[in-house]
Amino acid sequence: MKMWIFLLLLTNAVNLFAQVSDPLAGKKYAVTLYLGKEHDSKQALAFENGNMTFSEAEKYGFTPDTYKWKQKNDSTFTFLSISKSAKNGSMTWEGKVINDHIEGTCIWTRKVENPVNYTFKGSRIDE
Repeated sequence: MKMWIFLLLLTNAVNLFAQVSDPLAGKKYAVTLYLGKEHDSKQALAFENGNMTFSEAEKYGFTPDTYKWKQKNDSTFTFLSISKSAKNGSMTWEGKVINDHIEGTCIWTRKVENPVNYTFKGSRIDE
């Protein structure tokens, strides 16, 4: 009997640790993209249903794509997503979220031009 109780408690503990939820799910961030030190544009990054997208994605033929995330500590997470467009290549978004702030890089790789390397910074939008 004691063994069964122990196994039940152990199983519950393992299940609790296995159910780590996605810290980015349902969140949206307003970011400014920079080319070097020059302001380039503003975007909104949205993390929804396991996908990430940005506000002008549809305009350039990019579709929402999956993202991977890792927890660094209680308030810091990293993410990676590669958005693809048949006409406009791919955009590799890699960043770090600390509390409500976000920063990172975006590399836009196109077939006919050299990659464009952006950096971005921003903060969470409460909707």
